[in-house]
Amino acid sequence: MMNRIRKRVSVILLTAAIAVLAVVVVRQMSDSRPVAAVSSVAPAFDLKDIDGKEVQLADYRGRRVVLHFWATYCPPCVKEMPVMQRIATQRDDTAVIGVNIGQSRGTVAAFAKAKGLSFPLVIDAAGTMTDLYRIQALPTTVLIDANGRVSKIVSGAFESESKLTEWLIQE
Repeated sequence: MMNRIRKRVSVILLTAAIAVLAVVVVRQMSDSRPVAAVSSVAPAFDLKDIDGKEVQLADYRGRRVVLHFWATYCPPCVKEMPVMQRIATQRDDTAVIGVNIGQSRGTVAAFAKAKGLSFPLVIDAAGTMTDLYRIQALPTTVLIDANGRVSKIVSGAFESESKLTEWLIQE
């Protein structure tokens, strides 16, 4: 009797595991959202900034966009934010959007105020942008050209401000 119950439980658990695996595989196969890759069209996004204003990639068509994935707990990210601010204010052909990874609106707003940041800062609370842009490390910077194509992805901190400026000039 006990063996029969164990066998049934084993069959039920195995069936459940197979069903869960099947659901995961089907969901991944049916996810037709584009992901970022150099030379590909940049995946569209629509997120709210720290002031509650909608920020969409489509709003920047015709301009280059620097997407800077960051967090306040990441020292290299914090170090690069003044550079992003200078690019945002000194280059009319380039927009900067800071994509914070999962921190609270209050934390990001306080940081922005303390650092004097004026470019849009959106919060990727659900990890949607992180997935679409395949972010593996912080900071990661993605350059999108004026035609909406990803032209460069840099994972990790820039060696220097001049490297980032050089990168922007080359585009």
